[in-house]
Amino acid sequence: MKKSFDEKLALMHARLASMHAAADKVASSPGDRSRAIEELEEALAELQVAEEELRQQNEELIAGRTDLESERYRYRDLFDSAPDAYLVTDAAGIDREANRAAAELLGVDTNFLVGKPLVIFIDDGLRNSLHKEIKEIIKAPGPSQHALRMRARKGRVFDAAVTAAPMRDVSGRASGIRWIVRDDTERRKSEEEIKRLNAELQKRISDQSSQLQTARGPRDYFLAMVSHELRTPLTPVLAAASELEKRTDLPTDVHNDLSLIRRNATLEARLIDDLLDLTRFAWGKLRLELRTLDVHAVLADAFSNCEAEARDKQQHVNIEMGAEEHFVNGDPMRLQQVFWNIIRNAIKFTPEGGNITIRTSNPRDGAVRVEVIDTGIGITSEALSRIFMAFEQEERSLKERSGGLGLGLSISKALVEGHGGMISARSEGKGRGTTFSVELPTVPAETIPAPAAPAAGDEQVARGRRILLVEDHPDTARLMARLLSQHGYSVRTAGTVAAALHLAGSEEFDLVISDIGLPDGSGLDVMNEVRKTKPIRGIALTGFGAETDVERSKQAGFAAHVTKPIDLNQLRMEIERVMG
Repeated sequence: MKKSFDEKLALMHARLASMHAAADKVASSPGDRSRAIEELEEALAELQVAEEELRQQNEELIAGRTDLESERYRYRDLFDSAPDAYLVTDAAGIDREANRAAAELLGVDTNFLVGKPLVIFIDDGLRNSLHKEIKEIIKAPGPSQHALRMRARKGRVFDAAVTAAPMRDVSGRASGIRWIVRDDTERRKSEEEIKRLNAELQKRISDQSSQLQTARGPRDYFLAMVSHELRTPLTPVLAAASELEKRTDLPTDVHNDLSLIRRNATLEARLIDDLLDLTRFAWGKLRLELRTLDVHAVLADAFSNCEAEARDKQQHVNIEMGAEEHFVNGDPMRLQQVFWNIIRNAIKFTPEGGNITIRTSNPRDGAVRVEVIDTGIGITSEALSRIFMAFEQEERSLKERSGGLGLGLSISKALVEGHGGMISARSEGKGRGTTFSVELPTVPAETIPAPAAPAAGDEQVARGRRILLVEDHPDTARLMARLLSQHGYSVRTAGTVAAALHLAGSEEFDLVISDIGLPDGSGLDVMNEVRKTKPIRGIALTGFGAETDVERSKQAGFAAHVTKPIDLNQLRMEIERVMG
């Protein structure tokens, strides 16, 4: 094992002592001189070896000291040239070492810092907190972050971001602290300015929101009135056409004309719905009435509403209901609106004699896919990227345009996504047809009885039902009263709140069917007043169709809400449902 420098030095002293002892022995015992001289020579040889080893080790120590000094100078250069302020203090916070950046930051000479307590550079009133933080730093297992308010020698006060780490000796005892100090004033000013600007922005947004809310009142009232005025005249048109279509004693051409009238009145109502839905989407007011429903049934209803158009164009429609999982949690009216939009588009943009396929499948567990595939005019790749945007239609000349506002697909996309599904379109280009796909999450199948329209024999059930019909549009009131009477109901009509309340006070009724918008008030007033004295049920009729109207009608006591234009079969089903 290699001996240390001290051990070798001690060995040399021992050998020297042996040599002195041997020399004394030679002097005092001439008889043993020969043996003593040998011992002396051996000791001298060992001493020479030890002296050589000691000399070599001394040279190594000198070389090591030179390297150490070089490393120390290199460390010092790095320490002094560092852009951040570095300080080394003892465990009490007394500075032992500092670099140039620290001296510049604190406005003093480097030599001035050495031996000074760091606390003298802390802003007045916060010095006690530094003592507490030093104790926490000493106890910490590693570096910790601190925010200090510091004061430079010339009085400049600044916010400092500090990283501090304890230094420990070989025994693990805290021997000092390493400090990195950065001037954080500008960053904090920027942060405060960002907070101020953000608060100002939030206030502006709030103010603008309030202004928009104020502006929405007249706008919403205007849209509601336009909706009401457009929808109300459609009710007698649609009702009369639907009822006359049922007659078997009319010529074929008359039936065809009645079908044309009904289809176009329905289309007009859809366009009004699209305009109102766009406003609802913009303000986040669209509400979905979700329940478990059969996609196949909804799809069939949607197709039945535009089947005549496909028949008129002699198109071949192939229906393949192949999905085994076809129940979803959805709003039946809204999903019917989606399917009607894409089926009608297929019919509209497919030439006479073309083919349309309506197909359902399960692309994976928990999903149902509805595809509408046509052999129509197709869509360019550029137009496909915009097809679900509001008011977007592929560029066509006026001669080629087939009508529409360009809202149906945008609204359909929002409705499908509101159901947690996806809608997409694909086409290989102009003249190569288009495929629209709707995917929806499925739910476990339930037995859902399909609501059947009242049959001819149901007049006996309706007979004796006394209805107060409140409607200020004369044509609508007259036609609805006549048609309901033909189906066995006893109907009395009123055109104002006052007239309705007079009839309700003088006669007995089983049901109130009332328009919401009336000349001297609203149907809500009628229902509220009548229900004060009688536990009567009601159905609200409205041309407004806003979610707020639905909610308000429920609060007034109406059990159902039917939006104009009114389908008489739907109204009769609602009557029987409400009456139980």
